[in-house]
Amino acid sequence: MSTTARRAHPSIRHALSAAAQKGRPAIIEVDPGHYVDPLFIQGDVHIRAAEGVGSVVIEAPPGFGSTGFGTVTLTDLVLSSRSNVNLLTQRSGRLLLERCALWAMSSPSVYCQRGAQAHLRDCEVHAGRLVFDGGGGEVARTRFADAINNAVAIVDGAQAEISHCKIEKSRFSAVMVSDAFATIKHTEVVRSGHAAIAALDHAQVSVAECELHDLDAAAVFLHQGSRGTIEDVSINNAETGILVQEQADPEVRRCTIIACRDSGINVHDRGRGAYEDCTITDSGNVGVFVHEKSAARFQRTTVRGGVTGVSVLNARAAFNELNASEMENLGLYATEGASVECTSLAVDRCGGGLLATGDLTRVRAVNVQINDVHQCGVLAQGSARVEISDVAILRPGTAGFDCSGESRTHVRDAEVDRAGLGGVGVAGSAHMIAQNLTLTNSERYGFFATEKTHVELVSCTFRGNNDRDLLIKSVECAGRIQDCAIDVEVHLENSLISRPGAEDPADGASSSRDQGGQMSSISEMPGRSADVAPIPGPLAELDRLIGLGPVKEQVKKQINMVRIATVRQKHGMAVAPVSRHLIFSGPPGTGKTTVARLYGRILTEIGALANGQVREVSRTDLVGGYLGHTAKKTREAFESASGGVLFIDEAYALARQFGANADFGQESIDELIKLMEDCREDVVVIAAGYPDEMKELLDSNPGLRSRFARIIDFPAYSPSELLDVIKLMAQQHNYGFSEDALIALFVHFSGSPRSGAEGNARHARTLFEQSIENQAMRLSDFSSPTEDQLYSLEAEDIPSDG
Repeated sequence: MSTTARRAHPSIRHALSAAAQKGRPAIIEVDPGHYVDPLFIQGDVHIRAAEGVGSVVIEAPPGFGSTGFGTVTLTDLVLSSRSNVNLLTQRSGRLLLERCALWAMSSPSVYCQRGAQAHLRDCEVHAGRLVFDGGGGEVARTRFADAINNAVAIVDGAQAEISHCKIEKSRFSAVMVSDAFATIKHTEVVRSGHAAIAALDHAQVSVAECELHDLDAAAVFLHQGSRGTIEDVSINNAETGILVQEQADPEVRRCTIIACRDSGINVHDRGRGAYEDCTITDSGNVGVFVHEKSAARFQRTTVRGGVTGVSVLNARAAFNELNASEMENLGLYATEGASVECTSLAVDRCGGGLLATGDLTRVRAVNVQINDVHQCGVLAQGSARVEISDVAILRPGTAGFDCSGESRTHVRDAEVDRAGLGGVGVAGSAHMIAQNLTLTNSERYGFFATEKTHVELVSCTFRGNNDRDLLIKSVECAGRIQDCAIDVEVHLENSLISRPGAEDPADGASSSRDQGGQMSSISEMPGRSADVAPIPGPLAELDRLIGLGPVKEQVKKQINMVRIATVRQKHGMAVAPVSRHLIFSGPPGTGKTTVARLYGRILTEIGALANGQVREVSRTDLVGGYLGHTAKKTREAFESASGGVLFIDEAYALARQFGANADFGQESIDELIKLMEDCREDVVVIAAGYPDEMKELLDSNPGLRSRFARIIDFPAYSPSELLDVIKLMAQQHNYGFSEDALIALFVHFSGSPRSGAEGNARHARTLFEQSIENQAMRLSDFSSPTEDQLYSLEAEDIPSDG
């Protein structure tokens, strides 16, 4: 095509028209120049600049763009538009741009529709953007600059590959993938306003060997169930390195994340994912942040520099080989119901080691090394539960372990050496169980306990601590010390924790050392509280429950089925479907809630549940007040039990066919049936209530009965069992019944029916509380009752009317 040659077409439009009329492949060479011409390309057409790159500029007239049908190849051209219209739209066939420069305004430079293909090679795209809307193609060795929207958008089922490209200064994302498939590799992204790579609405992405740096937002963002792989990606100076939320579930491997202003890896709002061999350095806030009902798995993770290494909040996270060093604050922080499993944890030169705090927080850690932290090695606060074994804590600034609040900490095979203050400190109402714990060379004490703590030390060693090896400084502290080697001095200010035969000075304190340095078990007030054994595992606790023989047998059968299925799965063997949902049938006060909690803990112990926490709900927590509200409330309650047990008390009320919102109960049942199947590996449902009413519930929906593995009947307690229950209640509160009182109680229980309120533990508790009130009235005439009088409940204290 030439405006001067005699036999050439005078315009590109004329050349295209002639080619279309001939109906065969055409090559159109364009002489240098600036052409204002809309292109309507049909068939197999190749347009190229006669004298090479940049010699031909084709500008779309105002309000017009170019359109391609068929096989279209454009080579060495400059295409531009000053209008807010698509510069080039490929409606069908295949478009190939080679060594072209595209200049557009706010609309797409290239728009590839469903059924079409677009390929860019060695091109430059300025201001405009590339959109694959249901179509497909590839972009290679192409530079994008100053896009006023997303530089590349891949949407609505499109499939595209981007490789060896550079994308600079996009106002939104460099690459946005929504409900589509994309491969992005060997690509550099600089200074994007939104996430450099955004995968939205169930997108599938593969990101490999890319460099993403100097970004205003996240480097990689996965959202709304998106999946895919992120491998060998280098991220520097972003707001967040990798951001995952709303059930997105990526596989991330060998990524390096440096100097993010907030967090390196952020998984939240039910995000998921597996993260392997990642290194996060100098994050402005948290290296790895897992929160808001998310669940993530990490292998061989290194976090270095920054404020906090890893934070898990109201979420589940599993770590294998986690290394955190040089953090201003903590190496690992778990709070607000977090569930953390950690194998091989190393914390070095941080502000603190591991902190677990908040309700329902649970941390299990094995093979732990904590060195040179400024504060404490392991802290347990609030009602957190910490199980930690194979531990070495060297040179902590204050204490090796610090347990307070109502926390429970179980330590096995641990050593603390050269603590700046003390090896272990226990305060508040905390429980500390330690087996094979060695505390050496602390600046002050080896082990310190005060207030209402419960302390059990078995086969522990205390050596070389500068002040006292063991200091129990509270008359309310309980527990035992057994087979411990103590090198220096002991201070026991307590009537429960002491060695038999020790002198009892007037001030209540003793300072002594056993022969051979061995401390014996608890010396107790005669005839009062029993030995406090170590806190047993949940299966042992189930065995120790009073009565419930048939219940224990049924629960154990169910546990064995689940355990064997879990073991078979680990060995890669086929597993028959095993429902873990149960019906607990029986009157109130027969132990249903207690057994539900133990069932959750047992499933957690065998690896069938993530945390085993029990979320107790009733009809009011599940049923809404208007159409559509119930399903939402039911889902929210179900999700709140993620990783544990959803215990529905008085579940039969959902099938109620009368009263306000009666119809909505069935909506909740329908939603539960679906969730119990969809999330059967994540949540166990236990529905509880009276026997006849629970049968009506199961009959109310054909699919409900099939969801539950078995119905477990909880019988009312026998008179002798009720007697054991009330004796245990008294023992726990430091009371005891006289022989006459026990006879009166047995007569009372024998004369009560074994159904309803009279045959359950709640009735026993009420009777115990009334007995205490009657004792208080009886002793009100004594100005100074003796300790024996305060302890003993007599026959006259037992309510005669029950």
